[in-house]
Amino acid sequence: GPAYSCQIIMPQKQLKRKNDIYVMMVSWAHNIAAQDKYVAIVSTVVETSDPEKELEPAYKLLGKIHEKFVSVSDLRVPVDNGTGDNVFVTASYDPTSHFEDASSEVLQMWKTIIGEDLDLTVLPEEDD
Repeated sequence: GPAYSCQIIMPQKQLKRKNDIYVMMVSWAHNIAAQDKYVAIVSTVVETSDPEKELEPAYKLLGKIHEKFVSVSDLRVPVDNGTGDNVFVTASYDPTSHFEDASSEVLQMWKTIIGEDLDLTVLPEEDD
């Protein structure tokens, strides 16, 4: 049967680039598109003056594209860790499609604010 979702990381070395290209695809099975339709997000760090051309290897994987939206965003980083003025700011999202860096940053921010690691252990509820 068809794949209902996927994540593809196109390695920089194979593409002769400095940065990987990321493809994240979800489908109608996730209730985000009409039956038998898919939504894909393709992202990378811009390396040239023609960012859309840089994504062509990923576009080729996708096949026929019915509608495409293109945007380029600056990557921003906080100027400090926020402890001086109690204003805590995360960096903008990077091009990765798995949000690992963003998650790590939020966990580090929690530790900076609270002073201890966030415990995400889910314990079973006790029966009375």
